[in-house]
Amino acid sequence: MAARRPPAYILLLGVTGAGKSTLIQKATSVEDIVIGEDMDSCTTDVAEYVAMFEDQDVYLIDTPGFDDGTRSDIEVLKNIASYVNGIYAEGKRLSGVLYLHDITLERMRGSGFQNLEMLPRLVGQDKLGFITLVTTHWGHLRDANQEERNETQLATNDRYWKPLLAGQPPAQMHRFLNTADSAWEIIRTHLNHQFVPAVTEQTVIEGLSLGRSDAGITVQRNVDQHLAQQLETAEAQGIQARGEIAAAKEEARKALAEKANAGRDAKYVQACRALREKREKNRFVRWTLRVGALAGSVLATVMTGDAAGVALLFIPATESWAQSNAKKGQKQQELLDTKYHDEKMASKQA
Repeated sequence: MAARRPPAYILLLGVTGAGKSTLIQKATSVEDIVIGEDMDSCTTDVAEYVAMFEDQDVYLIDTPGFDDGTRSDIEVLKNIASYVNGIYAEGKRLSGVLYLHDITLERMRGSGFQNLEMLPRLVGQDKLGFITLVTTHWGHLRDANQEERNETQLATNDRYWKPLLAGQPPAQMHRFLNTADSAWEIIRTHLNHQFVPAVTEQTVIEGLSLGRSDAGITVQRNVDQHLAQQLETAEAQGIQARGEIAAAKEEARKALAEKANAGRDAKYVQACRALREKREKNRFVRWTLRVGALAGSVLATVMTGDAAGVALLFIPATESWAQSNAKKGQKQQELLDTKYHDEKMASKQA
């Protein structure tokens, strides 16, 4: 009986929602694999699923993405490195790496670039031939031509997959059409391969710490950049908040000033009205005394024939009193106007 071939270990990488769990489910027919329908990661730890292909055990290793919402990128790298280093310690080897990408996305978001940047550091720049770049979610767009355009962009853009496809040896590119046959068409190209990834060579064979490996350095740099962006955003929000607070204070000051001005204007109008009423009252008294003095002189003349002069003596005194009150009222009005003007100018300068 021919000896069975050694087991194959296939590592699946990609951002959350790229379709890693779906491909594994199609290949293994395991129904209880949780498949995410949103941006929250369903794969929180490295998990392996085994299937038989002809006479070979095939282990499909599901991994959280480097945009996992429940843990840091450093923790994700530690989990992946721990797994691949563990199978190396058992005398086993990886057979291939599948990197999955959602073809419906017209642009690669920041986490996609981070995952893509991590790929050659984790696997090894000289081992790109063990990578298959897999596009998923075909047929989900109404415009099928857009999916074709997205695929072309991935293959020809220097920021996307072109450098990997031009490597020595080059990575391969394949479509996953959401069927078991399509999944195994991709997987079987790696079943006869065995290799040691760069992260294992550097951390196990060379004895580097994970943080000093190419993958660790890349993750730390991405984390530092993310923190710097968060600090910059927080600072910008702080500046905006301080500006909003200052604007609110200015609005409150203006409202108080308007309220104070309204009160000042009302007091001024009220004081002017009181002075006017006082002048009218004095004028009434003045004319009453005048009329009384004239009436008295007429009556005295009629009664005595020569007493009119005594009554008329009251008229100069009345006029003097009236003029004195008029000047006093005018002075009060001038003081009131000056005070109002000064307070109005002071409020404008405040």
